[in-house]
Amino acid sequence: MDVIRKIRDCIRASSLTQKEISAKLGISEDSMVRYLKGTSQFKLDMLIRLSEILQISLIELLTDEVFTNLSVEEEELLEAYQRADAGTQKIVRKILDIPEDRSKSSESLNGKVG
Repeated sequence: MDVIRKIRDCIRASSLTQKEISAKLGISEDSMVRYLKGTSQFKLDMLIRLSEILQISLIELLTDEVFTNLSVEEEELLEAYQRADAGTQKIVRKILDIPEDRSKSSESLNGKVG
């Protein structure tokens, strides 16, 4: 997976704006844009801080791996949702009040759960 795309996806999936993340990293918004466009490269210490800000592991940030601490019941619910057709998934999102744009962002984060 393209690391920059993964980082952008993780930022979109978070509740933080690029401006807030830039401030927490101690960099300008312009610098953040350059990092996210790939015209500047993230240094390891910044990637570590970014993973902490996004509250995910560095491995999750840099790979397709997704690690969670789901209970057995939560894993079963997630698997049932993933097996459901698009119409059923839409109903579930509506019942749980999950905005449509948020569900599309999280689709790109779908990976291994365990």
